[in-house]
Amino acid sequence: MLRKLIFTTLITLSMNLLHAKDFSFSLGTINIGEKRLSLDLSKVRTTTKESNPDVKVRIINNSTEWAREAGNILVPKALVSISVKSKNSISLKYENQILLSQGDQVKNTIVYIDLYNPTPIEIYEDDRIIEVVNFSFDANSQNNEGIVIDYSCASYGLEVKGIENEYATLGCVRERLGKIGRERNRLIVTMKVNRLNSPSNMPSPFYLILMNESPVKTVLTNLKDKFPITISAKFPKRAHRIHMALGLGPYKFNTHDGAKSQKEDIAPALMLYSKVDITDASSFRFFEALVYKKSLFSNSGLYFAYELATAFDNKVQIVPLLGAQILTYKFDSNSATKNKIIYPQGFEASFNHALGIKNFNFTYGMFLSTQASETYKNLWLRWGKKYFWEINYIKWARDSKNAEMLGISIGFPVGKLF
Repeated sequence: MLRKLIFTTLITLSMNLLHAKDFSFSLGTINIGEKRLSLDLSKVRTTTKESNPDVKVRIINNSTEWAREAGNILVPKALVSISVKSKNSISLKYENQILLSQGDQVKNTIVYIDLYNPTPIEIYEDDRIIEVVNFSFDANSQNNEGIVIDYSCASYGLEVKGIENEYATLGCVRERLGKIGRERNRLIVTMKVNRLNSPSNMPSPFYLILMNESPVKTVLTNLKDKFPITISAKFPKRAHRIHMALGLGPYKFNTHDGAKSQKEDIAPALMLYSKVDITDASSFRFFEALVYKKSLFSNSGLYFAYELATAFDNKVQIVPLLGAQILTYKFDSNSATKNKIIYPQGFEASFNHALGIKNFNFTYGMFLSTQASETYKNLWLRWGKKYFWEINYIKWARDSKNAEMLGISIGFPVGKLF
């Protein structure tokens, strides 16, 4: 079972690696996100104000990329090639930036446009405007298939009703308000809708601030129709900083003390997990691993954790774990209890929303000893959603004493505080 989980994780990570790109273009570097939807670029319409025969505009096939912008929103962008037959200097004005064209007799420029909110491109010959190019993505979807809700909204059950046949994209940012210990959640939603404007006839993006589960109801418009829409989310009012979970399961448990040894094919194990959020990217983490039958082994740790790096559109996170542990070992009822402070350091690598399943996460973690006189290894593989499974292997040895355990447990949340 463990081999299958590891194999599936590696295959999924490899597929994400093949699709991960970092493109530079005329307006700078875009942060490429996960491709969640295929768009038909033949539906992109271009119109020119002056119908200048020296200006040629072409949408480049299969050039769509989903760029991550502020607000955790994924925006589809496509490459447009603009050629101008001229011996003079040619420049383009797009999104308040000036692009200088390349070429001799024919000047060429390639630029990304936002398909859901394409702004016009103004073309200048020296200091004279010779053309204005407008774009529109003239396409319909079906049964909500064109609505992309980013994984940043997955924990909040964000729903949109009323634009089932339109293309739209939404992203979420959770914020805390108030004093620590009495903080409240609010959810900021960023939204772009193709071809539709606000009630004041302004184009997207639109921003929604949700303080509770009460829905936002409004009307979006185009030149012909009105679209009453409802946007809602589910999230707790209180923003707790302490989260606790419990794990239970059977473990194989082997211990030695000098010439004496004990082997338990099944021993009960209790796991306690606790996290204290400092910021959205850092926390203190406490854990307790207790295995007991004839022998007793207790492993407690307190660690500072912070987000060191992310990859694959923030779905993979690397988190170092810096701290210390208290280890308690008792071979049997006739043996003395041994307590010791040890300093193994470790990390976790998490793959969030794995296999395309919202809130389904894989986590691999390990601690290794920093002391040559002591053997300590702690490795775990965790997967699931609110309830999770964990395979854990721990080995400790010092002098003539050692303990080794391997097992699987099921974990579940038990409370939130502060």
